[in-house]
Amino acid sequence: MQTHKTFWYSLDHIGSVVLTADAAGVVSEAMSYDAHEARREVAWETALLPIRL
Repeated sequence: MQTHKTFWYSLDHIGSVVLTADAAGVVSEAMSYDAHEARREVAWETALLPIRL
């Protein structure tokens, strides 16, 4: 039997995925990009709280 998990993806203003969360709203990954879509360090943990999905 297959089990299915639900994940939510939050997008920025140009459609890049910046956050993934499970069905309970627990953030599993946060991503950040520079102006040329290169990945960069995420340093905005406090901006994630509170999060409403």
